[in-house]
Amino acid sequence: MHPTNADLYSQISSTSTLIDMKESPAPEHFTVIVSGVSFLLSQAQIQRDAPNYFTSYFLDMNEFPGRKLEISRDPEVFKIVLRYLNGYHVVPLDHGLIAPSSTTTRTLADLEADAEFFQLSKLVQMCRSERTAPTYAVITTYLKTTPDSFAPVESFETIVERCSLKILAQNVFDAATKDMYILTENTAKTASFLIVASWTDKIVEAAMKIHQPPVCRWEVVGWKRHLTGDIRHAIIFVKFWS
Repeated sequence: MHPTNADLYSQISSTSTLIDMKESPAPEHFTVIVSGVSFLLSQAQIQRDAPNYFTSYFLDMNEFPGRKLEISRDPEVFKIVLRYLNGYHVVPLDHGLIAPSSTTTRTLADLEADAEFFQLSKLVQMCRSERTAPTYAVITTYLKTTPDSFAPVESFETIVERCSLKILAQNVFDAATKDMYILTENTAKTASFLIVASWTDKIVEAAMKIHQPPVCRWEVVGWKRHLTGDIRHAIIFVKFWS
């Protein structure tokens, strides 16, 4: 039995639909309505800390359900979630992120609940780590520089290989950090200070991956340094949460 024109048209139409579904690009922006308040998210934002609720809803379907998602959550807490999706540090919570009618403890608990709801696993870990006491440590290394420059004259990898990390009791840590350098609003205006602070962050990030896996979150408290000839010794004080 030969196929009729109607059968052929149906087959062509079905094939065309499948091709369109496969080739249809994902939308670049998505609207999330949280208890009546609209937020516009980009594809890059929803793919942070993926896979998560957003990628499952918007991207993991053969046919996109649309660019809009309506959920019943707290819009004030979602603003903090959105900051996290933008790549900002949200933990520990800044007072400016806490609604006037809430408290730090309540907001942190609500943020963790939303992180679990949206399946943002790294944000969940950050919230939980905030309830635990940090570990205090000192990282030491040295680098070769010229007397008139803060930038090293050797590879970053070499500097990291020299790093040594030592855990300290909090009272010892507090005593050791006296007269250390810290990044403040005033010191941030000095170019040389910003260069040193940037290098310090990079060294700590690399050292943590080598010496203390897995670290959920770390924070540079401050540093000390002194120059001997062309050798600059660095003592970096950090606290971290596992």
